[in-house]
Amino acid sequence: MMTFTELKTDVYEIAQAKFGQLKPEVVQRLDVELNAIEKYGKTELIVVLWWLFQDLKSNDVCAKLDLYDGYGVSLVCYVLGISLFNPIEHPKLITEKYVLNTLRETRGANFRIDSDKPEIVEEKLKEWNYQFEKETYGNIYFLKVISKDEESTNFTLYYQYRFNACRLQRAYQILDKRVIDKIPYDDRETFDMINEFDIYGTTISCLAPITLEALRLIRPESLGELAIALAFTSEKQYDDLLEYIANRVSGWNTPTGRKEVDDLLKHTNGVLLFSKQKSECLKWYHRSYWDEDTWQIYSDRVKRLLKSGKVVNKCDTYREAYNLYKLAYLKLHHPTEFSKILTLK
Repeated sequence: MMTFTELKTDVYEIAQAKFGQLKPEVVQRLDVELNAIEKYGKTELIVVLWWLFQDLKSNDVCAKLDLYDGYGVSLVCYVLGISLFNPIEHPKLITEKYVLNTLRETRGANFRIDSDKPEIVEEKLKEWNYQFEKETYGNIYFLKVISKDEESTNFTLYYQYRFNACRLQRAYQILDKRVIDKIPYDDRETFDMINEFDIYGTTISCLAPITLEALRLIRPESLGELAIALAFTSEKQYDDLLEYIANRVSGWNTPTGRKEVDDLLKHTNGVLLFSKQKSECLKWYHRSYWDEDTWQIYSDRVKRLLKSGKVVNKCDTYREAYNLYKLAYLKLHHPTEFSKILTLK
């Protein structure tokens, strides 16, 4: 098994091959993540994911981190080919804290494979002389793996089989990697196609009716706006959606009275959509309890926000928007290859 020092060396060598001369922000981000990997005993988990995804690919099996897994926005995982999402390309999206929380708080990783022979994962672990306990629930598999490295913790692999789970990964088998990596994020025709609901094949599952309504009303023109539309997933958010649209048209004129919270809500037009917004609202809500001058006005307005619909993790939703947009772009500009992606197994 690879040591942390060996992993760190390999990560920097691969990063230099990917990026060329490493920019300061790349070095800083890699250092932060690698230090956390060592601190929280996740070296072996990262190495196993790296080796596993590579070996599966050599057996014509694609693997994809679950949309709700923080490793999906990790720069280390991007460098190693575990994730296709490069967080450095999206500086406005705050991903570092999510990755660090994942490294600190979770015991394993969630992913999907597009092989109907899921035992291939177990076979690889046995090949590498790992001991593990297995649990299954339908097509969902839990492998509790015993670490062989004294400096790493035991870990769990959660995975499931789904035929259409890895379409963007499959695209790299059909199209030149440079074509996909250079897809622009501001293609007007692609957003027009998405806004016309011509998105068959670009999502793993059907979008909820409220999400389709959000797309119709918001008509996204950027990945950020597409992520906002995808954040509407519950019928309970319908009033929030109407408020979002009204505030976008007329301007948000009902601030909470607390600048810190208002700044958080600006990019969602005064509507609470993301978990980070809610946690900050709660923080300032409880602090204001001791400030009698602002308590009454502030508390009433924030109470209303906190009672609104469900919230989601912004990084997860943004990555969902990223996947949908890239596949939509390929569907529009490379239709022949996209048809092959839908049927490739």
